[in-house]
Amino acid sequence: MNKGLLKKIFYVLSYAVIIFASFYAKRYASAYNDLKSIMYYDFDHFGKELENLNDNICQLLLLDHTFNENNEFINKNILRNLTRSNLYTSDYGDGKTIYDFYEFYFQLDDNIKSIISDSSIDVSEQRYLEILYDYNTELIKEHKSIMGDLNDNWNIKKYKQIKRDIIKIYSSYCQKADDLLNNDKYIMLKSYKGSFKDDDLEEAKFYCEQIFSKLVEPKPLEYDNNSGQYIDVYRFYTNTETSYEKKPGIRDNEVKYEILYEKNTGKITVQAIEFWVPSNIYSENELDNRADTIVSRFNDRVFLYDKQSKYDDEGKLDSIAYSYIRKIDDIYDEMEKITLVIESHGIISKFEIIHHENKEITMPSINKEDIINKLNDKCQVKEIILIRNIAGQLEYEAHVEYKGTLYSIVFDGDNGHLKHFGREMRNYNIN
Repeated sequence: MNKGLLKKIFYVLSYAVIIFASFYAKRYASAYNDLKSIMYYDFDHFGKELENLNDNICQLLLLDHTFNENNEFINKNILRNLTRSNLYTSDYGDGKTIYDFYEFYFQLDDNIKSIISDSSIDVSEQRYLEILYDYNTELIKEHKSIMGDLNDNWNIKKYKQIKRDIIKIYSSYCQKADDLLNNDKYIMLKSYKGSFKDDDLEEAKFYCEQIFSKLVEPKPLEYDNNSGQYIDVYRFYTNTETSYEKKPGIRDNEVKYEILYEKNTGKITVQAIEFWVPSNIYSENELDNRADTIVSRFNDRVFLYDKQSKYDDEGKLDSIAYSYIRKIDDIYDEMEKITLVIESHGIISKFEIIHHENKEITMPSINKEDIINKLNDKCQVKEIILIRNIAGQLEYEAHVEYKGTLYSIVFDGDNGHLKHFGREMRNYNIN
């Protein structure tokens, strides 16, 4: 092959390499630019969400308003997007992968819902909310110092500048948020466990051991000393070594259980968290009889209002969830509500009951006629039931139909104020 031909081949290949390199460089630059745009908007949305959060906290502090527990105080999708964008930052070698304040904000909804669960805010809870408000304010100020007035007056030059530096901005902002959270004023936000007194730990343990001994077998429970993640909840567990030998029947002493005690409500939840599945399978009738026997140990005045059977991919019975409640005169008492889940092989996988003082029910200040008068003619009222909720408060729940859709409207039993409107309803009346 002569030198002239070799030169031609070399030039052609070099040209091809340059063309392809240019093509992929443009695609990379475009993708990198798009990524920075996503990171910019994730950062922008987080700042706005902090302002929304402070508005909600302010409403709680000023009006002592109880939010619907189904609502979010902070949008977790916005938190996830911020976390994802920060991962991109760490991929480019700037900043950490995970920061403490991420975990703190993801846990925040549970903290606040625990505070409002009893429809009142005590001194320690108020202090927590005030310090939280101040912490958010500090982050909002830092966010505004970066964003300027972009949200009010669009400035393309400022936008491009922030977008260009967004990776360094993430690293700096997130580190400042962590440093702030760990200083003396705000560190209590990380360790907050509610206003329940530590002196009551032994009392909670006593109640849980009582419940567990009736449900499974008498056994001392171990307290989870590393349960800081559980806000207003005590966590206990059984010190059990699980056997992985295939056996036909249930051996309760080889099932590891977790027992949670909710400090504000007295709700006790027992869950099987580790066990080897026995080979025996029970019929639906056998499980029904077992459920009745178990529940009668705790309360023989409740009735079964709901039963949900779950099946595997082959159509075989997998588990059954039973729900019980007591009706006192015309009042459904959620303080005497029991939930039980039994697996097809007989293991109790979940049990819930409320520990409470036997307080008498005081009839509400308003009656059903007063509730009906609050509903206009467009409401097709199906039923109105009276409920004592888990916090011991009386509520009227009206089930109404509008254009073929059923809605639940909950009113306070003492003052008639609206507490909830939505499609989720409590179907206790099985008649």
